[in-house]
Order: sequence, then structure tokens, then C-alpha cells
Amino acid sequence: MFLAGTFNDWRPDATPMQLDAEGTWSVPLELEPGRYEYKFVVDGEWRAAPESRADLACTGWIPNAFGTMNRVLEVPVEARTWAIVLAGGEGSRLRTLTTTRAGVSVPKQFCSLSGGPSLLRQTVERAAAFAPRERILVVVSAAHRSFWRRQLADLPTENVVVQPENRGTAPGILLPALRIRGEDPGADVVVLPSDHYVADEATLREAFRGALRGLRSDPARIVLLGVTPDAADSQYGWIVPGPIIGGATHAIDLFVEKPPAERAAELFDRGALWSSFLFACQVSSLLEAFELSEPCLLRAFTNESARGDAGEERLEELYAKLAPADFSRDVLAHVAHRLGVVAVPPCGWSDLGTPERVASVLSASSGKLRSGAARDPISKRMPILARAITAL
Repeated sequence: MFLAGTFNDWRPDATPMQLDAEGTWSVPLELEPGRYEYKFVVDGEWRAAPESRADLACTGWIPNAFGTMNRVLEVPVEARTWAIVLAGGEGSRLRTLTTTRAGVSVPKQFCSLSGGPSLLRQTVERAAAFAPRERILVVVSAAHRSFWRRQLADLPTENVVVQPENRGTAPGILLPALRIRGEDPGADVVVLPSDHYVADEATLREAFRGALRGLRSDPARIVLLGVTPDAADSQYGWIVPGPIIGGATHAIDLFVEKPPAERAAELFDRGALWSSFLFACQVSSLLEAFELSEPCLLRAFTNESARGDAGEERLEELYAKLAPADFSRDVLAHVAHRLGVVAVPPCGWSDLGTPERVASVLSASSGKLRSGAARDPISKRMPILARAITAL
């Protein structure tokens, strides 16, 4: 939050001040350093810096030391948010669709459904709705350098977090989270896999903002985005939302990982949500979750970071010793009491995890496949999909 308001009887010699080029006396107030910036402007008001934030919505009033009241202004979530984009996966389940004529297997995040921007580039742009590019970290694998080097050329080099090899989503999230804590320990974080398709970006964006707003009243919470399903898909995890615990955030009554078809149908009828692996939290809460669930993994990464000279060779040594770890199974499942969920209205979301889902997305987006195509054997449509998904 930023403070703003009016005051009386202030004297320039009452506090050390700075005089800017326009003749305005000011003093910086460092409250929660590294997260918020406050500026005391001697022209009759408290103002947030930059001054363009002076028209933010007022959420309350508090007394100040000058006998008047200060407004409490709501700060956009983008002002304190980092983004982690996960792009280190192999995409093995779609290998039949993403292998070039030369026999090169291209992980799906580096591919495009329509010949336009790749899924990775679309995810980076999705992340840019919450964080400036200097606070977007993209986690990649060294083996995929030929694919991501050009696609991420517009990001600062240090923001491309290169893993020696893929060891699952838990290390993939932990490595950039430690970097964020070192630079901004009070940061909020959004996590976005790079192999998702979203037809309605605005709906997903608003749900993410609801999750971030919920962190203000409940900063210890990890808030998952649960997508409103359009089918009883048994290949997704399902979340049964419980009571509202603040804003748009619900408690979680039940989480079911990839249930049988009959159980998925029951969950669908019950109003359960698809688990999307999209979530928001404070970086401190994220690392506390690792401390509770995977203390050895956290200690291994923390010790390496503490050396101060950790380079590619040391990171390779660390990864060579790591067993694969899944963030949902090995971390989130152990901190269920800290989880919440925000329901995402229908937005055309898919994780593109199977050829059938790719077919469904292409059918819905192009409108060119006949209505019964989704029921055809996937093998009959494979040539169409292989031409439609373009390796960049």
C-alpha cells in the first residue's frame, strides 16, 4: 500500500530533506524496503512515487503525525509481482505431433498451434500482464538451448534460468524462487507452465488478479487457479472448492489426482474444478512449503546458493544427484492446509497434454473440423494435427 494525505505546520528543517531540480523538498520513507516505495513531498500532500499512482482507489484512512488523516491507496498487483514461467519439460506425450521431418523432436512449448507465436512466447506475454519483463524468470533446460535461445532473446540474459537437465517441476520452481527471494523477499509470485492454451486471456487474467488480491489478507496461502471444466476429463486433477475464505479465494475440500472416468463424472456433477497448475503466492510462503515438504531439496539448493560462486559446473553436480520431484505430488500435497483456490470461469483453457486435447483445441479454434471429428479415432486425424502444430 501507499500512503497519501495532507498535513499542517511542517518545517523544512524538521527532518533531513532533499531538494529536487524543480524546487520540491522531499524525503524517502523506507517502509518494508525493497517492496514498496514511499515519498514524502513537501507541497501539502503525501504522495506515492511515481506520482501517477496518486489517483489510486482509497481503501481507508489512518491518522498521521501532523494531526490530519492519510489515505490508504490500493496498489496494482503488478507493482510487486514476479512471474515464473516453466519451460523445461520434454513434451514426450506429443512427440508424434512435434517431430520434424528430419526426425528432431521439438518440445511442445516451443511449438505453435497455428504458425504464429509459440506456446512459450504466448506464456511470456501472459506473464507480462502481471510483471515487467525484468521480473519474468523463464526456467528452461540446457538441452533445449537451440529452441529457447532465439525465442527468449528479448529477456535479460539473467532471467533465463537454465537447468542442467529436467528434474521435475519441484526443482524447476525452487531454483527461480530462491533467486526471487534474494532480490525481493516480500514479492508475490505467479507460476505459469508454458505449454497451455487459453482462448480467453482476459478471463484468466482476471482470475489471476483475484488470486493475487487474496494474498493481501492471507499472505501465507498458496492460491491455485481451478478451471471450470467443460467435460468429465479423467486425465486432469480435480479440486472440490470449499467455503470462501477471503475475496474470491475458497478453501479446498478435496483434491483428486486423475480419477477414473466414473469418479471424474461425479466430480464434474459436483461442481469440481480442473487443477490447472497455475497459482499465485508470496515467495516466502512458497519456500516455507518446500521447508515443510522437501527440506532436503531446499537445503541442497540453499547451500549451493550460499556458496556465492555457484556456476554451471556446480549446478550440474547438484542436478546429477537429484531425484525427480513433482511439485503437486511432493510439495502441495503436504501443505493442503495452506492451499486455496480461485475458480476460473470457462476460458477455453487446455494443458495440451494429449493429442486428443490438441485436436479439441484446433477444432474449437478453427471451426473447420466437422462437429463429430472429436469422436473420430485420433489416428485418422494425426496428419492434420502434424501439419497444424508448427515447430519453430
